[in-house]
Amino acid sequence: MKRLLLMAKACDASYLRRRTTMNCHENAVTKRQGKGFAIAKALSRLVAIGLCAMLGVTGAARAQEVLILTGTDPSYLPVIVAVEKGLFKKQGVNVTQRIFPSGADAMLAFKTLRASFVASAVLPSVILWNDGDAVGVGRLFAAPDYQAAVVSSSIKSPADLQGKKIATRLGSSAEFFLYSYLKKHSIDAKQLKILDLSPNETLSAFVSGQIDGFFLWVPYPALAQKAMSDKARILATSRGYFTENIYLTANKAFAESNPETVSKVIRALQESIQYTKSNPEDAAAIVARKLRTEPSVVMNTIQINPFVVGYDEDSARLVDEISQFLHARGKLKTMPRPEKEMFDRRYLRSVDPALAGGS
Repeated sequence: MKRLLLMAKACDASYLRRRTTMNCHENAVTKRQGKGFAIAKALSRLVAIGLCAMLGVTGAARAQEVLILTGTDPSYLPVIVAVEKGLFKKQGVNVTQRIFPSGADAMLAFKTLRASFVASAVLPSVILWNDGDAVGVGRLFAAPDYQAAVVSSSIKSPADLQGKKIATRLGSSAEFFLYSYLKKHSIDAKQLKILDLSPNETLSAFVSGQIDGFFLWVPYPALAQKAMSDKARILATSRGYFTENIYLTANKAFAESNPETVSKVIRALQESIQYTKSNPEDAAAIVARKLRTEPSVVMNTIQINPFVVGYDEDSARLVDEISQFLHARGKLKTMPRPEKEMFDRRYLRSVDPALAGGS
């Protein structure tokens, strides 16, 4: 109501300024004509007030409120930079970002918080998509060396893992890396003691000697080596086992009801990636402040040029592979859905057909 009154006063002031130019003419008209002008004045004022109010309401309703959940490492840079540089607002979307210890943790909170979007790695993404209430709409990141197996220096070969305490974040793509590594080297997972720890818990346990190694993503391998020096080594990176992908998942009902908002979010993420390519130091500083880490840690990720919005046939094959892995481990509530039902390329096509690959 206060806002409407202020609009009315503003419209009155504007009207009075215009009316001063008409005073001489009004003084010359008859009293009867003056009454007619008074009625016209009142009608004009009402119309002006109505227009001001309509414009105010239209402007307020223009921006869609959106909640995006993410993990807490540099792979989520496109979302962070888009928020901090106002790129979502530029598209007419007001985004609130909530950060969790990992994408897997963000995925678990997605339904509880009724978020519009969540960004997470491929494994937790597929778990969400397979339930049918969420759908993949974009990709933010792809890098083959983004994860590593870090072990104590006494472990020299894959066979040395047997009998050791190895940590990872179950429900994350690091779990897939661990089991893929063991399978390739013909090691039964039951011969290890596999612990489910958050990234920070893992780092602390490794440095204190409570575990013998871990499988995790950047920046934790480098942090462990920095803390342990020659007492720690990289046993393997994820290259050759899988390519780390970070996907943007939307609440399916929200996406179907607000397709243009989904497209706007994708456009903002595209612009964020372009901004990072042109201004890597500033992007690194922005993300470092948000994640409370060193800019050099973020810059190490930027320099491998992993940020990408599009989806291609390699992405589709990885989704199918992850689906089968999760089904075999009893992690899916239902039989795996076809990949085309889990990732909807229409939203990428609406921005640029080239982003959606060949299918």
